[in-house]
Amino acid sequence: MTIAETTPDLPQDFLVEERNKSNLIVEGNLLKAQGKFENAAAKFAAAATIEEQLATFLISVNWWEKAYVHQFSAISCWAQAGDLYHAIQL
Repeated sequence: MTIAETTPDLPQDFLVEERNKSNLIVEGNLLKAQGKFENAAAKFAAAATIEEQLATFLISVNWWEKAYVHQFSAISCWAQAGDLYHAIQL
């Protein structure tokens, strides 16, 4: 059995959102390095929201391992956005 046989195909809109959240994380890190913390926090919060949505979708198709990665990333993004309460809730 190959990996392709054990994992569901992901819809194109899922892949687009994965790229979008990755770009937001990179932008957030760049802004943070520039000392633009409020702008960085907004990018991380947007990425965290997308990560939560991606994880929810993956859970619905029973792809738990990948969902865990997105949930962990959401926690990290919320923490970097300064929303520790939201991070702890996840």
